[in-house]
Amino acid sequence: SLTRQELLGAALCIIGAFTISFQPGDVFRLGSLFVLAGVTCYSLHIAVVKRYGDNIEFANFFLYRVGTTAVFLAIFMFASGKATLPPSLSVFLLLLLVGTVDVVVSRILYYWALRQMRLGIHTIVLTMTPVLTILWSVLLFGERPSLQGLIGGALVLLGILIVAIAQQRGRA
Repeated sequence: SLTRQELLGAALCIIGAFTISFQPGDVFRLGSLFVLAGVTCYSLHIAVVKRYGDNIEFANFFLYRVGTTAVFLAIFMFASGKATLPPSLSVFLLLLLVGTVDVVVSRILYYWALRQMRLGIHTIVLTMTPVLTILWSVLLFGERPSLQGLIGGALVLLGILIVAIAQQRGRA
């Protein structure tokens, strides 16, 4: 269970993430429902892996996770009629780069952290995702964050800071 400070930090993170992602309008509401459904599935995935994944050796778990994902993606790709085999050299190199960064590096770090951290703390730290998305959009695309995005990001960072301080006090 979370301490009071951790609960406060979690609440700020949730409010901040909601502040960043809230968009008015019907189209955005439908998109938000899709995002909510995806996040719900992903949070179930996190809980199941945390609960049952410790018994599986890490490299085996990772190999089967990536392999299963590849099989399902291939099925979806061929079913959609959008399969282009073989890809051009430039597409192949881009996929190699993106796959290495996203699938290999980020997933290894993600699952390692999931095994090391309590589930509640891990979930709180994941609220950094929209903040990092804003940062990447500034760095890669020169986008300026909205005031709403800045306020939401500040709330998330404050929430994570509160949780980190509570964690340090708990270890002392």
